[in-house]
Parts: sequence; structure tokens; C-alpha cells
Amino acid sequence: MTDCPLSTGQQTRNLVVYSINVGLIYLGASVLYVGLAQAALLDKLGASKTIANLPSSAYFWMTPVPIIVAWYFCAVRQLKPVLVGSYLLAAMGGAGVAVSLLMETPDWARGALTAVNERLPDYLHLPLDWVVPALIIHAATLGCVFGIVATYQWEVIGKGVAEHRRGRALALAFGVGPILAFVGSLASQLILTGTVEIALPADMRLGLAIDPIEYPKNFAILFGATVPMMALAALLSMLFTVPAPSVEPSRPPFVSGLFGGLGNFLSNRNILIAAIATILVASGYNILNNMSLFTEERLGSAAEKYIGYQQSLRFGFKAVAGLFLGWLLTRTHAKAGLLVTGAFCLASVAWVLLASGQWFLLSFGIMGMGELFGVYYPNYILCCSAKSKMRRNMAFTSMLNMPSGFAPLLFGQIADRVGRATGDKKFGFEMSFWASIAILAATLLLVQFALPARPRPRESDFEDVDRAPEKASPITESSAAT
Repeated sequence: MTDCPLSTGQQTRNLVVYSINVGLIYLGASVLYVGLAQAALLDKLGASKTIANLPSSAYFWMTPVPIIVAWYFCAVRQLKPVLVGSYLLAAMGGAGVAVSLLMETPDWARGALTAVNERLPDYLHLPLDWVVPALIIHAATLGCVFGIVATYQWEVIGKGVAEHRRGRALALAFGVGPILAFVGSLASQLILTGTVEIALPADMRLGLAIDPIEYPKNFAILFGATVPMMALAALLSMLFTVPAPSVEPSRPPFVSGLFGGLGNFLSNRNILIAAIATILVASGYNILNNMSLFTEERLGSAAEKYIGYQQSLRFGFKAVAGLFLGWLLTRTHAKAGLLVTGAFCLASVAWVLLASGQWFLLSFGIMGMGELFGVYYPNYILCCSAKSKMRRNMAFTSMLNMPSGFAPLLFGQIADRVGRATGDKKFGFEMSFWASIAILAATLLLVQFALPARPRPRESDFEDVDRAPEKASPITESSAAT
């Protein structure tokens, strides 16, 4: 017996397309994973640590948007058009940042930024370059887009791939995907600095050098490269096949559909605790930008000089962890992924405080392994969800990133304020790291003592549509073929 009505071939196609789309996001992760590249670019422009963290916060603040999208586009037949449109928006955002980098800031934009600065404290002043608002808008767009993509692609996995194959899907997507990110990160290092050097055994080194690409062309290439990647993901999304329910749900009224659904979401004890843990682990993880900006204190060089290496370590380790965690899920239970990824995040921040010299860079590899909390915490909530509530619950799950969007600004404020008060920038950064450690330790305690290992949907969450055998409708099949 199988818990998915699709044929093995259709399930495999869903699994492969899902994995390729995830891989394309990973390939462009140097800028699509909002944080390090944006912080390094803003730091280069002379922004404060708080402002350098602003794109990350903008990304997370926009994560409630998928809830509205999931409410309005609630039919199964709308799944693929929404995915296609979302990926195209990501492509347009990358093009916008590339254009703003290559074109001189117009006078009206300088005037607008000057007017904004007049209302802000000195340490929050924005550089007078229109790439700053372009970066923030791009980050906010990605916060919307990838929340929507995650919501709808989780539904593809939940309905279009049998549960016993889900671990394989996650292992493929988040094991192979980071390898692409590793390659992309080394390419970004080459673009930003003109050189890449990798240490090999027996004191050997493998290096590659090109003619240096001057600013702003180097950053424009990074952002511009994401345009064809996201366009291809949009095209591939048309190949998904999802079984249509026996009865297509109608769109509920706005207030009852959103807030009534939220009440049901939070009334599930396991989902509520997992949601709190998700907010906490994401908040602790958001110390990553400060870790990158700390490079100057640890290694004496600007973050820009090491960002490619940091990203390559991050995703190289993540590739190994992705394969391991996928295997672990098939051998153990959903809770194991929560504990392991949270522990990796905690170990990464602790390593920043303990390591010296270039050993400090290893913290980005450890954090890359912990970063997979973004897969296994939602997977836990998915396991708590009835099929008819999967899209809604995953939309609410992506909304959980919004509170954690304040964490980057909090860590930036700690580094700025403590550093200024003591006259010691290094100490300011260290205090922000201790704050992150406290949050991550609380997360692990909550998960260990408050969540069951193998969660299941509540009986009261099942509806007739969940109990009835689902059959793929002719509309679904024909649109998939298109």
C-alpha cells in the first residue's frame, strides 16, 4: 500500500523536479541566501553593522505573505502557476539589483536617501547609493518568493511523493544541492577577488586566477547570474503533477480563512511547540551575518575578501550533512533532525568564540550543517498536518520566520552599541555571539523535553477529503504534460 495515488514514475518526476529547483536556488545561494553577500556589499559602502543586517531582516519580515497567497490561490490547479510566477519574480529582483549596481545613482535617489538619513541617528545612516534600497527590496521580494515556493513545493512533496520516499527526496535535494552551492561559492570568490586557492594534502595548493573584476561589475555579475537560474526553475515547475482532491476546496472568507486557520494551527500542541522552536532556532541562526563581519577582527581582512570561502565551507559541509540527515530521517524519526541541526548551529557559534586564525572559518561549515533546520523543523510540522491542511500549515510555518527577522538587527545593535560603549569592537561582536548561544541552547531544551519523536496529525484535523482516495484529475494530468 502507498499513501500517494500517483504512479512511481510521476512521483519520481516530482522528486527530481523538486530537487533540481532546490539545486538551482543553491547554485545562486551566494546572493539568493540573503545575508553574507548583502552584508559584505553594504559594509563596503560604509554602512553600520545594523544596516548591514537590514536585508536579512527585510527577508524574514515578508514571510507572512505566503499565508495570503495560500488563502487566495487555494485550489490545487493553481499550484503550478503560483510557483512559476514566484520564480519569475525572483529573476526580476536579481536583475533590478544588477542594474542598480551598473548605473550611477540618480540625483532623485540621492535626495530621497538624504531625506531618510535626516530622520535617523548617525549610526543608522544609509550610504547614498541606490543599490541600498535595491538590495532591501530584492531581499524582501525573496522573502515573499521563497516562502511561497516552500509552501507550495512542500505540498508537492506532501501530496505528490509517498511518505516513505520523502527522506530520499530531502537527501537528494539537500545533499546534492549544497554541492552546487559549494561550486557557486567558489565561483563567487573568483568573481569578487579574482583568485581562488584551495589547500590540498601534503602542503599542496590548487589555485585559479582571472583578471580582477572591478566593483561594481563583480557584484552585478553575482546578482545577474541568478536571473537565468530562476527563469529555469519557473519553467521546470510546470512539470509537477499533484493529485487533485475528490472535492476542490473553495476559498474561505478572508478573516475566518486566515485567523481561523491560525487558531487551528496553534491549537495543536505539537505544532505550537514546534513553531516556538522554529522561531528560536531561526533567531539564533541569524547571527551568521555578524560571524561574517567578524572576519576583520579575526583575520584582519574585510569580509568581502573571504565571503566566497565562507560560503563554500558553508555549503560543502551542508552537502555532507544533507545526505546524512536524509539517511537519519529514514532510520529514526522526525525529532532527530530538529536536535541535530539545532546542535550544529550552537556548535558553530561556540566555535567562533573558541577558534583562532583561519580555523575561525570552520564555523561557517558547521553553521551550513545547522542551516538545514530550515528543512527539518518544517518537516516536523508537516508530519503533524492532515493532507487537507498541509498548504495552510506550511504557509503559517513560513510566517514563523517573521519574528526571527528582528534577530539580525538585534545582533547588529548589540555589536554596535557594546562596541561603542566599551571602545572594543571585538567585545561587541562576542556579546552578540553569546546572545545567540543562549537562544539556541533554549531551543534544544524545548525540543528535547516537549516534543514527541514521531508526531501524527490529530484525529480532529482530518476531513472527508483526507479520508477519500485521491485521484489525479484530467486537468492536473494535462497541465503537467504541458
